[in-house]
Amino acid sequence: MEASPGRFERFTGYLNERSPLVPFGLLAVAVALFVVVTFLVTSGPPDEPQGSGFFADPLPAVLLILAAVSVIASGVAALIDLLARRLTTRPGRWAFRLAIVNCLLQPLTVVIYLLLRLFGLELEEGWGQPIVPFWLAIGLVAAVLGAVAPETRRRGLLVIPLMIGAFALIFVVGEITVPH
Repeated sequence: MEASPGRFERFTGYLNERSPLVPFGLLAVAVALFVVVTFLVTSGPPDEPQGSGFFADPLPAVLLILAAVSVIASGVAALIDLLARRLTTRPGRWAFRLAIVNCLLQPLTVVIYLLLRLFGLELEEGWGQPIVPFWLAIGLVAAVLGAVAPETRRRGLLVIPLMIGAFALIFVVGEITVPH
């Protein structure tokens, strides 16, 4: 049991030395992969046979999955760094709090939807759309506060990959669990 906290401290120390390069590096990898996928998909033949699906061409599918994993990993790395060494300035603390609220708003709508379905209540399509402007505004305020926070090594910027990673995780989980 003693070895585990030591490993965690070494990992957070590694992140702190390179903060915020690790999460933003992972985001850069994801963007590069997405550009390659877009190039591969758009340079192919214009007509796709019916029923071929997402995995008809495995290379773009695998690269897109790797891009999603990279984005999610950037959010996890940012969260670990922010939890291990909390932001100390007032704007930094508010940026982190608002980023967490932003990360929780999306799954909250899913929980509300599932609870209402559990009780047999149906919601009309688009019922959650009024939440989107608040979600975007909270995310924008968190990003701006993180950017202007006078933290060492601009650590306030870590709220950006945190929110992007959480969004990607929620999107991927939703795509897997909710039938279309």
